[in-house]
Amino acid sequence: MTSAVACDDSATSSDDQGRAAVIKSDFLAVLANRQRMHILFLLIEGECSVGELMQELRETPVGVSRHLIILRDNNIIRSRRCGKSVRYSLTCPRVAQMVKALSDICCDKDAEQTCSLGELELVTS
Repeated sequence: MTSAVACDDSATSSDDQGRAAVIKSDFLAVLANRQRMHILFLLIEGECSVGELMQELRETPVGVSRHLIILRDNNIIRSRRCGKSVRYSLTCPRVAQMVKALSDICCDKDAEQTCSLGELELVTS
């Protein structure tokens, strides 16, 4: 799944809406991973290196890199070299808005601003 996520949402015809639905569905499929969502929450706060992400995620370098590659290949994050380190950031402000919206939907704002997706009850039909 390597479709690019565009920040432009100007679909008007039925075909365009169908293509937009595929792109949005692919985007959500990429995000449907706990570690990748955690990475995005961290990147909302600012750029991070692989080492910083490893520490926060308690993940191996290979594991973090695998998630970063998926996010980068789908144009959700970008990387830039900074000396010997590589720094990662979000590509589009809309990604941050969407992740924050998910947080607002899934998390109890009266709690200590902590989010536990494990406590979220999902209803399927």
